[in-house]
Amino acid sequence: MNYELLPTDNAKQMRERFEFTFLKTFASFCDEIPAARRYAVPTVMYPALFRGEITRLDFYDALGELAKIKTPVYFLNDRCPIGEPCVLNRLFVAKTNDIKPFAKQIFDEWCREFYLGSYVFSSEFHSITNNLFNDKIFLKLLPFDLYIFDESMEWMLAFTHEDCEDECEYDGDSSAIEPRRCCYMIRPQ
Repeated sequence: MNYELLPTDNAKQMRERFEFTFLKTFASFCDEIPAARRYAVPTVMYPALFRGEITRLDFYDALGELAKIKTPVYFLNDRCPIGEPCVLNRLFVAKTNDIKPFAKQIFDEWCREFYLGSYVFSSEFHSITNNLFNDKIFLKLLPFDLYIFDESMEWMLAFTHEDCEDECEYDGDSSAIEPRRCCYMIRPQ
């Protein structure tokens, strides 16, 4: 997957446009959920702040929507730098016109995370697999929560880290084990 990180000034401007277009202010969020006022430093992740017309999509529908896009897209994180562990205050905005490889990267990382789960942090697991999943081919490039949009800012696809426990993405086989990542299409009003 090819992408470019935006320079700091451009990234800051793009993030500000994104937040103005798609997110409630923290103050309006606190009006809806008064208990949130207790936080001196807001730590609410973006999904809690979404505003506009919100449509929940299953993981595969969201990938299908992404595959329809023909123009370059931007993507950003809540708080994790691309390709690095989660650290507060390390934000990025990136751009790619490599849509299908981008969708494949999202799919690969989510499936690996879903199926391996906490085993990937176990030294016993790495010993058994001869450190296969520590190889650079399995590098985790994308953050757990990913927000994708284009220059127009008429839509945004959100891939959250949450499993959708209340629905099954397979209509025919409810006993199947499948990724149920909560995804959303947001259109500003």
